[in-house]
Amino acid sequence: IKPHLYAKGGDYTVETLNPEERGALEEVGAKIAILPLVPGRSTTATLKRVAAGEGKTDDRLKIAVLGSGYGSNFEAIYEAVQSGTFKADIRVVLSDVKDSRILQKAAEFGVANLFVEPGASGGRLSPAAQKEICDHLKRHEVEVVVLAGFMRILKDPTLTEFKDRVVNVHPSLLPKYKGLKAWAQALEAGDSEAGCTVHLVNNEIDSGRILEQQAAPILTGDTAETLYARIQEAEHTLFPKVLSEWRERGLPVGS
Repeated sequence: IKPHLYAKGGDYTVETLNPEERGALEEVGAKIAILPLVPGRSTTATLKRVAAGEGKTDDRLKIAVLGSGYGSNFEAIYEAVQSGTFKADIRVVLSDVKDSRILQKAAEFGVANLFVEPGASGGRLSPAAQKEICDHLKRHEVEVVVLAGFMRILKDPTLTEFKDRVVNVHPSLLPKYKGLKAWAQALEAGDSEAGCTVHLVNNEIDSGRILEQQAAPILTGDTAETLYARIQEAEHTLFPKVLSEWRERGLPVGS
């Protein structure tokens, strides 16, 4: 074999090639090209994905969606699944609000949906509710937990059982404006742009690893409502995109 062009990933240099390999290439006058790495697209990562898929007929990402309200991000995710741009199996939708629209939409779409009684502690989930959520997730064999407008703080046992597999979208360019009504905070601060952030969830509010962000301009005359609507449009594009790249990004799907 006498290649005209020999390509290697950017984790190599010409100098670090195997000496015999390099010598053989130079002997036949082959051009050696070192290509920049793309996260999750290396040969090693590809082989790992192939090996992980051996014997499996369903390589869809098994997800659960947790939400408290309207469910527009759930709808965007569902539409991405239906269109084939996101290979996923939505195993269950959970909500802490019994008559929430997200549960109604899940039922309309034929997706398993469950109400979890949150308990009587205001904005917090009771220990029983925390355990019930985790039990439902395990029972439905969920790989990744998606928080889409879930207005309660998720804690253990879910955060331990699904470490680095719980993901949220937050309506600000984190680390700016954590917590509630982040878009209103950006508007009041006189910022020129706001946006949204998809991030992993840990024990601190809106402080997990940032996966990707998308900016949304703040326009003259914007109100909190018009700005939030623009941010939501960005969320509906960004969230399904990041989820669809879950494996390519090297993110975990199992314990």
